[in-house]
Amino acid sequence: MTPARLPAVPAFERREGLTDGTLLTNLHLGPDGVRLTGELERGARTKPQCDEA
Repeated sequence: MTPARLPAVPAFERREGLTDGTLLTNLHLGPDGVRLTGELERGARTKPQCDEA
């Protein structure tokens, strides 16, 4: 996740009714999030493909 998006994360979590830290925890610590983020960064998946997964 790019640094410019980080400030928006808490607002997104509140708006969606998520517990603080849920998004980043799942993206960067959960096995599926780590795999998908890695695939996106390597170009193995597109952003729309990651959104669907």
